Amino acid sequence: MKKIIEFFIREKFFFLAYFLLLPPAFIFCRNFIDSADLFQYLANAEKYYCLSPGQAANDFWSPLLSWLLIPVNFFTNDYFISFKILQSILVFAGLIQVISHANKFLFDNRAKGFFCLAALLLLFQFGFLNGSPDLLFLCILLWIMRLITRKKFGLSYAVQLGVAGALLYLSKGFGFVFFIFLLTSVLVLRKKFSNLPVKFVALSAGIFLLFCIPWIGLISLKKSHFVLSGASEYNFKIMNPKVNPDIFGEINHPISKAHIKLPLDNFSVSAWNDPNSFNLSEWGPTDNFTYYLKVVGRNILSLFYYYFKFNTGTLLLVTLVFSSIAAKLNPPKKKPKLTALFLTAGLTTFLYCLILTQKRYLWINEIAILLFICYYSAGIARLSKLIFPLIAAGVLYFICSDSVKSYKSGLTINSKKNDLISFIQDTKMTTGFSPPYIISDDALGTYGYTLNSAICYFTSKQNIGMASPEFLQKNQALWQNEKRCFFIAKGNNTIKKGRAAFCSFMFYSNDLGVSLYQLK
Repeated sequence: MKKIIEFFIREKFFFLAYFLLLPPAFIFCRNFIDSADLFQYLANAEKYYCLSPGQAANDFWSPLLSWLLIPVNFFTNDYFISFKILQSILVFAGLIQVISHANKFLFDNRAKGFFCLAALLLLFQFGFLNGSPDLLFLCILLWIMRLITRKKFGLSYAVQLGVAGALLYLSKGFGFVFFIFLLTSVLVLRKKFSNLPVKFVALSAGIFLLFCIPWIGLISLKKSHFVLSGASEYNFKIMNPKVNPDIFGEINHPISKAHIKLPLDNFSVSAWNDPNSFNLSEWGPTDNFTYYLKVVGRNILSLFYYYFKFNTGTLLLVTLVFSSIAAKLNPPKKKPKLTALFLTAGLTTFLYCLILTQKRYLWINEIAILLFICYYSAGIARLSKLIFPLIAAGVLYFICSDSVKSYKSGLTINSKKNDLISFIQDTKMTTGFSPPYIISDDALGTYGYTLNSAICYFTSKQNIGMASPEFLQKNQALWQNEKRCFFIAKGNNTIKKGRAAFCSFMFYSNDLGVSLYQLK
């Protein structure tokens, strides 16, 4: 306890910065939504609370985030706000891990301070501008990296490592394969990880499997076949050349195409709660290996776009060039052991490149790049006092500009004051009936699906898909069998009069710039 108190006192500035940044971040991003995925985790939290484990288990959306929302919801009675609070807690947990790694890998106090401050800004961006379990995954990943770099790795740390690995898997299905590869790599690189006795690594593996097997058994029993994660299965399916023939273009998901599909249960916001229910044809690398190489190539090209298209990765390259010059003139006295950092970030990147990459999947790389910049810029600072402030300013610029870009690409809805939500909630009171389903115009794209899911979640409706007015007019049997539906389209009453026979205009939302129709 004494060491913990000393740690908080020594690093009090960063914790003060956290508590100063938290209120404006929470207020400004309280109603921010980046994708429809968030509502799947919120709906699943309600399932886990109300249903039995066997009924609620979902092989695609990993359960840990939804489980953690349940106790938080006891205080808020609002899963959406509970998610924001949970993210705030995870930012704090991430900050503790970041400070620990700064003390381990950096020797210059100025580099340590800037790394912690910049990483804190990144954590706020990850926490408040993304509705996914990726921040939870990152925090556990940093914890694992902290454990495997301990000089003295005893029994208690072996137990912690096994538990951390299981939590990593329960936060994202990818964590299972990653942790197996990590332990295998630790055993292969014995000289680099001499601090980890083989018997304790084996114990960690045993504890990891002990906690993972019940969940694997539960989802496998529900699916009637062995399943580690439905997410990897789905990601291979959408890479099928029949589904996405232009692999270097935008990846198309079933939700982005015209379809009308009911959710599997009353708790789900949409059929996206079980993406594998879209019945995409099975596909694997052996079916078309040449095409699979293109998939891997696309993922690798994505890395250059994420990190080296005038952003922090570009700044790292510049820093490395000047650092090599500085090292020859004034060699550093100490060199950090970065094997664990390279291994953790490298394995995560390598394994995701074999399936599908997204920037949020690889947040560990952004932390690693930031740490490398701080380490090497400290060496350059020995040549000139102006270099470090310039590099620091560049890092802050890239972080802030990326945050602004993320915020602009999302959706902000105040569920208590939004005019469309209020109108839908009042419909049943004024007319005695309110359609249980909502369809959005596919011209709205992914934004429309996210908007539809948000409206459905806040009004207790269900999103049954996307379609154009033309599609709805030609395929009236699809939606007429599902009782009456609402339809959301862009603009103020833009559906042509010739098509008005199948729908009636109800309301125009000034807040969202969309019109609400009722399908007859």
